[in-house]
Amino acid sequence: MGLAYYVGASQMQGLGTGLFAFYLGTDPQKVEPVKAALFEEIRKLASDGLTNEELARAKKKIIGQQQIANQSNDTFGFQCALDELYGLGFNYHKSLERDIEAVTLEDIKRVASKYFRDQPYVLAIVRPPEKAAAAKEK
Repeated sequence: MGLAYYVGASQMQGLGTGLFAFYLGTDPQKVEPVKAALFEEIRKLASDGLTNEELARAKKKIIGQQQIANQSNDTFGFQCALDELYGLGFNYHKSLERDIEAVTLEDIKRVASKYFRDQPYVLAIVRPPEKAAAAKEK
């Protein structure tokens, strides 16, 4: 079973503003406490930001994912084309790691506060079909 929380709008890649998404998987009987915990974590993110360790881990993950993606010629070419379309230049990938490393805890707190406080959101809860849940209990 999954809970998904979305803020923002998603459109065609390269033309939309993007979105923030959180996803959790849980037992169907634990939806309400898990949902409460999700909203509490989002509230803490909006008010407190991240720790140094969390930011360092996130930077490492983003940089590593990009390096792995760039190993594929088609993905690398597509990203270079999008970067050119965005006005960043086809060789933006050369400065991406530096730009990611330049993000500060204050930057994260400012953006999280802006987008996660009193903003409209979509909450989707996906549950197993009632018949499957009843059969599982037997």
